Amino acid sequence: MKNLKLKFTVLLLMAASLSFAPKVSLAATDGLPAALLERNSPVYQLDHTTSVAVTSDGAYLINLNQNGATKKLGQQQALDVHVLNSPAKVVVLTAGPTNQLEKHVYNADGLELSITKFPLKAPAQGKVKWVAPAAAAKERIMVQEGNQFTLYSNAGKPIAKYTAQAEDLKDMYMGVGVVDWDFTAYPNLAIKYSGERIMAWDYFVRIVNLYSKTVTSIPRLEIDQQLQINSQGQLNVWSSYSFEGITPPSAVQPDQVAAQSFHALYSLSNGKPLVDHQRVFEQLSGEKPGGWNTQVVGSTVFVQDLATEQWSLYPVSSPAAIAKDLTGVAKGSKFLGYDSSSGTAFFVTAAEGSAPTFNKVKVK
Repeated sequence: MKNLKLKFTVLLLMAASLSFAPKVSLAATDGLPAALLERNSPVYQLDHTTSVAVTSDGAYLINLNQNGATKKLGQQQALDVHVLNSPAKVVVLTAGPTNQLEKHVYNADGLELSITKFPLKAPAQGKVKWVAPAAAAKERIMVQEGNQFTLYSNAGKPIAKYTAQAEDLKDMYMGVGVVDWDFTAYPNLAIKYSGERIMAWDYFVRIVNLYSKTVTSIPRLEIDQQLQINSQGQLNVWSSYSFEGITPPSAVQPDQVAAQSFHALYSLSNGKPLVDHQRVFEQLSGEKPGGWNTQVVGSTVFVQDLATEQWSLYPVSSPAAIAKDLTGVAKGSKFLGYDSSSGTAFFVTAAEGSAPTFNKVKVK
């Protein structure tokens, strides 16, 4: 009987020690997740050795110095991800079991530091974004449902509201809707709209000042775009396009012999371009289908000519190239970032039917 009591006491002590044990770093995954190759899924560069990839399978921390060793940040779908410096941290916004919004904070090694629950629910149809504290303002949450945007305090109280109408587009299209958006600080909200025509869609980017309610149009070719506001409060807009396949006559198409703006950086205050990266991507007769693929990670733009498979790197905020017309990176590769201190670019690539592999290319 005494032995049974002793064993029971030991088990209780072990359980208690596990309950109060410090959190440990997440274990690295076996191999590279195939989800890293998802088209248009964002990648953020935490520092020159670490990137964070956001996929439909969750957020992954990627060690660029250890052949792309990855750690999954939690097991829930990442609704929004932010990388912070000084010290380096990753903020992942998720929805808990009851759909309540949760903020998970990790350090640069993937160790979970804290969990904060907000008195807000994730929208059934829409997106949410975490807004970092700034000056006297505490952290906030922006929620989008349909064309309605609401900025909430961390206590769940509405601070500002905006209904995205795009009145100037409604008479031109069968339907107009919000496709994507970004918001990092009050008052500027960037919105991408789609306008539906017969067998075709056009895309437009607008900057909205939530205080003055003024709307600024970003003049670009109406093909699909991606947008992202950087840490300096400037708007990145970039595009990718392939001349392959049959395109409806009504669809907007780039001029194959004209220079295309594959990436531009805009001022949020007035919508004027600060940098506009352009080049010609021709459809070569009898050759592979032409076009271009653009990806932005941190402060670096990657662009690849789909016909020649040559690729180049540019600083987000400067027109001068870091490196131009390089080879050795297959189409469909995922750009993971660039380390300026070593002159190295990092990629995830995969041949058809093969597992993803990590590659680094010295460009300088």
